[in-house]
Amino acid sequence: VSGGERKRVSLAETLATRASVVCWDNSTRGLDASTALSFAKSLRVYTDVGGRTTLVTLYQAGESIYELMDKVLVIDDGRMLFQGPAGEAKKYFEDLGYLCPPRQTTADFLTSIADKNARHFQPGREETAPKTPEELERAFRESEHCRRVAEDVEDYERGSRSANNDKHRMFEATVKDSKSKTVIGDSVYTVSFAKQVAACTKRQAWLLWGDRGSFYTKLAIIVANSLIVSSLFYGAGRGTSSAFARGGIVFFSIAFIGWLQFAELLPAIAGRATIERQRVFAFYRPSAVVVARVLLDFPLVLVMTLLFCVPVYFLAQFDVDAAKFFIYTLVVYTVTFCLTTMYRMFASLSPTVDDAVRFVGVVLNIMFILTGYVIPKPALLNDSIWFGWIYFINPVAYGFEALQTNEFFGRQMQCSESQLVPRGPGSDPNYQGCSLPGSTLGSTTVSGPDYLEASFQYSRANLWRNFGIIIAFTVFYLGVTVLAVETVKFKGTGAQSLIFAKGRASKADEERREEGGARAAEEAFEPIGDGQSVFTFKDIHYTVPYGDGERRRRLLDGVCGFVKPGKMIALMGSSGAGKTTLLNTIAQRQKVGVVSGEMLVNGAALGPDFQRGTGFCEQRDIHEGTATIREALEFSALLRQESAVPRADKIAYVDRIVHLLELGDLQHAIISSLTVEQRKRVTIGVELAAKPSLLLFLDEPTSGLDSQSAFSIVRFLRKLSDAGQAIICTIHQPSSDLIEQFDMILALDRGGKTFYFGPVGPNGSVVVDYFARRGFPCPPSRNVAEFILETASSTPSVRDGERVDWNAEWRRSDEHGAVVAEIDRITAERRPPAATDAAQTEFAASTAYQCLLLTKRMFVQHWREPQYVYSRVFVHTIMGIFNGFTFWMLGDDIASMQNRMFSAIILIFFIPPTVVNSVVLKFFQNRELWEDRELPSRTYGWVAFCTANVVCEIPMAVVSATIYWLLWYFPAGYPATASVSGYTYLMVLVWSFFQSSWGQWISAFGPSYSTISNILPFFFVMVAIFNGILVPYDSMPVFWSQWIYFINPTTWFARGVLSAVLPPAAVQCAAAEFARFDPPPGSTCGQYAGRFVDEVAATGYLEDPNATSNCGYCPYSDGGEYMRTLNVYATDKWPSFGILVAFAIANWALVYFFIYTVRIRGWTFGISSVWKQGARVLGRIRGQGKQAESEDV
Repeated sequence: VSGGERKRVSLAETLATRASVVCWDNSTRGLDASTALSFAKSLRVYTDVGGRTTLVTLYQAGESIYELMDKVLVIDDGRMLFQGPAGEAKKYFEDLGYLCPPRQTTADFLTSIADKNARHFQPGREETAPKTPEELERAFRESEHCRRVAEDVEDYERGSRSANNDKHRMFEATVKDSKSKTVIGDSVYTVSFAKQVAACTKRQAWLLWGDRGSFYTKLAIIVANSLIVSSLFYGAGRGTSSAFARGGIVFFSIAFIGWLQFAELLPAIAGRATIERQRVFAFYRPSAVVVARVLLDFPLVLVMTLLFCVPVYFLAQFDVDAAKFFIYTLVVYTVTFCLTTMYRMFASLSPTVDDAVRFVGVVLNIMFILTGYVIPKPALLNDSIWFGWIYFINPVAYGFEALQTNEFFGRQMQCSESQLVPRGPGSDPNYQGCSLPGSTLGSTTVSGPDYLEASFQYSRANLWRNFGIIIAFTVFYLGVTVLAVETVKFKGTGAQSLIFAKGRASKADEERREEGGARAAEEAFEPIGDGQSVFTFKDIHYTVPYGDGERRRRLLDGVCGFVKPGKMIALMGSSGAGKTTLLNTIAQRQKVGVVSGEMLVNGAALGPDFQRGTGFCEQRDIHEGTATIREALEFSALLRQESAVPRADKIAYVDRIVHLLELGDLQHAIISSLTVEQRKRVTIGVELAAKPSLLLFLDEPTSGLDSQSAFSIVRFLRKLSDAGQAIICTIHQPSSDLIEQFDMILALDRGGKTFYFGPVGPNGSVVVDYFARRGFPCPPSRNVAEFILETASSTPSVRDGERVDWNAEWRRSDEHGAVVAEIDRITAERRPPAATDAAQTEFAASTAYQCLLLTKRMFVQHWREPQYVYSRVFVHTIMGIFNGFTFWMLGDDIASMQNRMFSAIILIFFIPPTVVNSVVLKFFQNRELWEDRELPSRTYGWVAFCTANVVCEIPMAVVSATIYWLLWYFPAGYPATASVSGYTYLMVLVWSFFQSSWGQWISAFGPSYSTISNILPFFFVMVAIFNGILVPYDSMPVFWSQWIYFINPTTWFARGVLSAVLPPAAVQCAAAEFARFDPPPGSTCGQYAGRFVDEVAATGYLEDPNATSNCGYCPYSDGGEYMRTLNVYATDKWPSFGILVAFAIANWALVYFFIYTVRIRGWTFGISSVWKQGARVLGRIRGQGKQAESEDV
């Protein structure tokens, strides 16, 4: 919908409150004049019929709107200058000595009183009339109007205190009757909480359906991951060798969908502003939205859980037992639900998305590490003295125990060949043991419950207790969320303080700039451009696909026109008529749909420098929020003005723009802290600073400005036009003075159809004459712009009993023929005789200069908005401390060896989701600014965009990697030798480069943040499970082990780091880690199993070779033997480093590749076609379903 249509939705929402007192703050901003008048009339009826009190602030209010008001209040600098009947305000100020010029509306006259540059005095009263706010306030307080206001207030208060105040009692009774019977008497809400929840649930369903593409993507990722991961465990067998791998698939089951629900953070925070506004409107309690989301989660999470659990359970060859399957599904469903409520709890407590991602990322990582899989429960509680207690407040840990005990209950595992001790020549089956924990002496079968008890201290008896604990955590998270949304309030979108950058310019510089700007205000502009370029557009049609993509909608229908140097064209029409669409089309900014017609400059096709030679001021004020006003203007001037112009001249021109837009006092203010009006000035200033030589497009530059500011802007545009600038400007509510500043009007009706294009004429005489000759004269006192819109655009015009088709009238008119003839003449006369060889560049500045300025701006962005940097440092600091002290000074037994391995790879398992998500969000924010404003305006190109983003990540990567390594490496007790510690630091550093660049190239390719946030878990899972850690390389199916293992970057990080830190460590098995067996009678342990240790296993050692019973065999004697089971070798060290560096470089290359191919060239790599085909299939299925239903009926 258009901006005007969005505004009308906001107005309708406010009217739906049925409030007795309603305040409308510039509510007609963005509406055309006729729609604004219609709205004001509606307010008049709304106030009269409903007996309501209505307070309105309006900018650029026409006389027709002003006449609808009962009273008017004029304030300046917080002081009341007048309050009284609207019809008496003008006379009051005239009596004070002010003069209202002819054709000036009363509203504009009253606004000008507070503007020393716009007000006029009656001859001879310039010195005696009050001028300052203090003097005007004193004059009012001494006037009869002030006395009447005081009397009115006193009479009202006296009546309110009266015991016979029937109106007050009637009001209370009406309010009571309007409420549901189930609502508490003093509640501000009219319906019960249950009805609020029902309404919010319905709305959440609508929102889901509107963004169903993201949900479908999530479901597709779930199905894909479930099939891929379960295939990795397919055929693993049911023996003891698969016990640890089964723990891996159980861990994946408990974590994956909950991990995927990480994407719920953004909508939970993004919708906060709407919820707060509607809370103020007393529509519903914020907690109703929380409950509504939970209710909608019940079916949605169930669908996701079933799509995941069915393939995983059966492909992973879990027990084919109905009870076990349903328990498995129930626990996965409950844990997912619990984690989703936890995410929303953190969202409700976080002021920004960055904060939420930071906290949730750390908490989720800690939860997964302390689940009991990476570090078994006994080790957590006995050895990890600092953090082991977290196990008891971790719902994922209870879910993991429940699933483990469900899976291994009743299972008897035959000891696998590789775990029999001893085996090979000379071994006797009657005298063998099994190396799996939980085995018994002399038995080659291991009970599932015994294995869980020995390894994890898990018991089947705790299954339903654990389920209840997960439910309790869910209720707790939900309760905290409800409490938080009702009590915790964050900074809203209302009034805020201006924030200024540190290091302001010196006072001398300020004075010099002010003096230069003051002189500039009075000087005429030097000639702009060559004064010869004429832009023509003829028969412009624009259609867009909608619905299933098969249908087309025409938004522009045969629009013609031309823009000559030194001319200002006002583009007018009702809201939704296609004004912005036309601007975007002729400015070459449309990204979808089909554009047809002819657009030429001097009769020649548009060259690559066309967009650089134009300025485009959008409706939306899109800026780099951390920049100051001056920085934004200088950035535009330095990169967009011709490179031949000296830098000093560009800065001087910025000084002039700053003064003319009255931004001198605010030039060092941070843009994100500005008001709407101030942002609009900055938007205009950024485009003016570029000094466009060909055309200046402005989309509603005066919306949100008061009449004097609007006139100041248009007057400034007039000066630009007089200097040779060609200008096309959409304008909604122009006053008579404003419209006279324009040379021509291009008026559009609904559907993008032209109903007038031609001169305005003195006092609008030419355009008025056009309509008068067709039976619709304009009254002498009428605003020409309002007359045009009301006559031809807002309501159907009737002539001789028939509706007038103004587009047909225009096409039949002589004026239309003259326009077409003029376009043809311009094209014929100015068309170059042959192709010119003159160099035309797309950008004014060199690529190197673009990279330099943009990189500098991006560094400043990170400095002034440090949440992004803090998030990265915070995650690496917390995880470094957590990792280092959880695995504090590891020992030399097998459990410590495994912990060394897990501690080394925690960086690649648990930190990437948090880091990559934050990188993706920041990259998308930067990409939005670039794609929406700075690329179309040709401020800088794709190479500069990529380079700046890549370069600015490098310092953060170095700092965060260094912090993590220092806090992890030495506390965990790894070797302090330089060759090992230095190498490990290099690997951590390269991985830090890799993960940030990984998020960037995914963002470069991805269509939206919501889609990418749903896809990211797919990538995380793929790199986490195919590196030979969770599933050893030798146990992988051949299909995966022969390719994906080797193209996985985490494989090479793990092989490199483990090859460095494991070999020096000797292994001394703890008593419980020895595999026990008895030798045959008359033999010692060494005599019976020595050959097995030396030749068959070729690893490990015997506890006591001379023992004659209860022999103990330790599988490993040093770290080298252990790491070979992971397909890691001592020679992997530097090859792994080189390969990981290659991955990081490839990521950076992919950033450039995808930005160019997808964002510049528009390639979709076939994905768009697949998506459209899927949409068509679904559309046909729905259509057939509806047809079948109708036939049944």
